[in-house]
Amino acid sequence: MRFSGDVAATFTSRIVLVGLGVISSVLTARYLGPGGRGILATVGALAGIGIQLGNLGLHASNTYLVSRDVTVLGSLWANSRRTATALGCSLALIAAAGAAFMPGLLGEVGFLMLILGIAGMPFHLTTLFGLNLVIGTGKLALFNGMEIIFRTVGVAGLLACLVFFHGGIRSVLALNLAIAVGGALSVRAVLRKLIRASGAAAPQTDMGLFRSSVAYGAKAYTAALLAYLIVRSDMLLVNTLRGASDAGIYSIAVQVADLIYLLPMSIGLVLFPRLARDGSGDPAFALKVTRHTAFLLLLLCLAAAVLARPAVGILYGPAFAAAVPALWWLLPGIWAYGVSNQIATQLASAGMPASAVLIWIPPLVLNVLLNLFWIPRWGITGAAASSTLCYFLVLALHLALWSRRIHGSLREALVLRRSDLREMQVLAGLVEWS
Repeated sequence: MRFSGDVAATFTSRIVLVGLGVISSVLTARYLGPGGRGILATVGALAGIGIQLGNLGLHASNTYLVSRDVTVLGSLWANSRRTATALGCSLALIAAAGAAFMPGLLGEVGFLMLILGIAGMPFHLTTLFGLNLVIGTGKLALFNGMEIIFRTVGVAGLLACLVFFHGGIRSVLALNLAIAVGGALSVRAVLRKLIRASGAAAPQTDMGLFRSSVAYGAKAYTAALLAYLIVRSDMLLVNTLRGASDAGIYSIAVQVADLIYLLPMSIGLVLFPRLARDGSGDPAFALKVTRHTAFLLLLLCLAAAVLARPAVGILYGPAFAAAVPALWWLLPGIWAYGVSNQIATQLASAGMPASAVLIWIPPLVLNVLLNLFWIPRWGITGAAASSTLCYFLVLALHLALWSRRIHGSLREALVLRRSDLREMQVLAGLVEWS
């Protein structure tokens, strides 16, 4: 399938996931309230940071390596399973030990709730590594289908748990753990079939290949971890400095921002393996994709700004009204962060230079410092404003690095050309984006 078809299919699946995500968030907000929602968001952020700490960049290196040579699929999968189990269990134990010795850091999050949240780390890592191998083999339809199935099962389980069985926060966390286990087992079965079909060697640990994976993955790992901390540190600081209720309200704004970010993420998901197959990372094509992303994302952010107040009022109720101004502050930053995603994707496909890793450090430091001062004073609006400022710094640093490496202008990267307008129809599946 050509690039346009892959993007259209992937983005369509993201739209389906958006709908399922909205249903999930509405259910938890309505049945658990701001406090319960805040606890779920905080536990999710902690588990997510653990997954980022434990992936060693193997999710990126898996896609990168298998897209170049499918014969290493079996060995990559064997290495991935063992790494996911070892690091996932280790990180979960470390988190549990830290919580036992310093319970005050958890705020209103109980110890059992934390355990239920972090116990899924090895399974989430297994699923992450496996799905990225699926992407690298070019089976994007399979990847999209599996994600939709996993999310549908989760929403159905959440509906049963909260509406029919009147479960609480612990029940939801236990459900999430069960779904994580089932997802990992499903990915394992799919990879077994793909390995046989590809003619790759049987899954067997290959330390030489593992070292190659880590050599590339270490840079991708560091960049992804820094990026994730930039995006999620505000949620943890809101919970610590303002409490679970404010965190629950802020989580609505963050979730809407995350849903918007699905557009550039979907494009980058398809873009990375294509660019990786080109030794230089195909900068001309990456420039075109970045322009398209900037335009489409601008339209999406404007629509979200207009619809935010009525949508939050209808879906979540007056208790979450404060999420609207926080979202308005976040939207410009989401545009900047989404555009920078395509630049980062091209840099990663070209071998991930060290400078592409280091440029994430200043925005992270600035975001944490601003949040420490702005959240106590301005609450969740201060957290949103801090994020937006730092996301624009991320974009500025990426543009500066990119312009030096590919000798392209800012206009080429950000300003839509007249010839690009027809190609915008690609997301509706009307034309081919070759």
